[in-house]
Amino acid sequence: MSDVVKGLRGVLADAIVFYHKMHHYHWHVTGPNFYPLHERFEGLYEKWADVVDDTAERIVTLGGQAHFTMAEAIEEAALAEDGTLPPPATMVANVIADLQSQCDRMRQVAGVADDANDRATSGLLDELIADIEKRLWMLRSSVA
Repeated sequence: MSDVVKGLRGVLADAIVFYHKMHHYHWHVTGPNFYPLHERFEGLYEKWADVVDDTAERIVTLGGQAHFTMAEAIEEAALAEDGTLPPPATMVANVIADLQSQCDRMRQVAGVADDANDRATSGLLDELIADIEKRLWMLRSSVA
């Protein structure tokens, strides 16, 4: 397995965990900011459905195998599941931390892809990084 595929498998694992966590938060957020947070979490899981699909397809394109069980994804993810019902402020803090973690991993894997002259993977990750950076700015601004 190439280093690029190994890195992408980590990106995919994180994306799968994040996708499920956003559903969890979307379903269970409460309080005076329910509606905007409910909508924000929905937007995140909708976007991350594409992140999961695009990343998995890139892995397969490169001759690798995408995760096909939750256990496999959880084992390889840097992100943790959240089996609690945290208050909304904690949910937002967790989302910020998870987005930053994913962005950091994507930057590292983009560097590996650059070293391998894999412009398609670098381009995919660069687009995701830019999207995450904007989301981080918006989330951090909303809690400042």
